[in-house]
Amino acid sequence: MLQETADARIVDLSTPIEERMAVYSSIPDPEIERVLTAAADGVTSHHLTISTHIGTHIDAPAHIIPGGKMIDDYPISKFMGRGIALDMSYLDPLTEITREDLEAFDDEIEDGDVVMCHTGWSNKRDITDEYLFEYPYFDESAGLYFQERNAKAVGIDSLSVGGFDESVPNQDATAKTPTEVSHMRLLEDDIIPIEVVNNLDDLLAGADSQRAFFFYPPLNVAHVEGGPARAVAIVEN
Repeated sequence: MLQETADARIVDLSTPIEERMAVYSSIPDPEIERVLTAAADGVTSHHLTISTHIGTHIDAPAHIIPGGKMIDDYPISKFMGRGIALDMSYLDPLTEITREDLEAFDDEIEDGDVVMCHTGWSNKRDITDEYLFEYPYFDESAGLYFQERNAKAVGIDSLSVGGFDESVPNQDATAKTPTEVSHMRLLEDDIIPIEVVNNLDDLLAGADSQRAFFFYPPLNVAHVEGGPARAVAIVEN
């Protein structure tokens, strides 16, 4: 979703949370129940049962690292920053994003950036094998590149920064690099993964890259290892 003001272009990068949405295989479906209605009860209210890793969300180190930081161990400033969106929609299914892919943007990426990678997978979002199991993801060399560039956060429009390495009925693991490794190379260096990002194509608007200021604060829930985020990009006109 794109909005224009006199001073800026604002892009909503968040995937809506809804029942029967496509989720990672180990994540339970969200439940959204209306428990009160204004007509009968004077107010309308809903009860939500959702995972901390539903829709557009961030991971904190405790997601992978025993005793690691939770989201409330960070200041709110950790969840915003200047950065860049990169067009990687040329990637085939099951492709590992490598250091070489990122080095193609070396001149555009700045040290300390939030880096958002557009693979095109948000446009495939559905309960299909391609979306759920065949998405591009980062290999270990990409994580080491982000460490070297002191990235603040790394976002991707697929289900995860790591490939699918579980087994479910009629589907074996597809990842070459274990998803724990892809996550660990980021989280061990305090780089925040932002997963299931949306609308990066609107942000790029046909360009190979686009600088912006990104906001991705998670819900302010105490003592948890991740949380849904309302991610936004702002591009000054």
